[in-house]
Amino acid sequence: MLVPGREQGDWLPGRWGLFSLKDLAKARLIELSDGGATAEMFDGADLVRRTLEITDCGVRVVDSAPLGSIANFVLAPGVGVEVVGQDCALLRCGELTVRFRGEALRVNECSWSTRYGHVSRTRRIQCLAKVCEFELG
Repeated sequence: MLVPGREQGDWLPGRWGLFSLKDLAKARLIELSDGGATAEMFDGADLVRRTLEITDCGVRVVDSAPLGSIANFVLAPGVGVEVVGQDCALLRCGELTVRFRGEALRVNECSWSTRYGHVSRTRRIQCLAKVCEFELG
């Protein structure tokens, strides 16, 4: 989740690397079943909850977040993206195609790190934090 103008945490003085941010999100898994999972975290005083539902042909992502929050999905390098309208994108990797649906969808460039100290560029899909769907096509 991204809330414009807000970072997920403050840096701890004198620390470097993966664990140099304060744990302000207090992320936790609250439900796990054969049909999916639900997790939650805090953005300041605001509770953000994400539910993943496994469907017959994909995954449904349902976000409960403060108004104006943005769902953020970073794509691995090499995943092709074709935006189809304002609420749909086709993701392609090899012979696999996945349809992504989300409100006010946009694709932009972001950082990607496979390991500490190694950063490259990739793309991410962002949409309003409500209901997003990944469907195998």
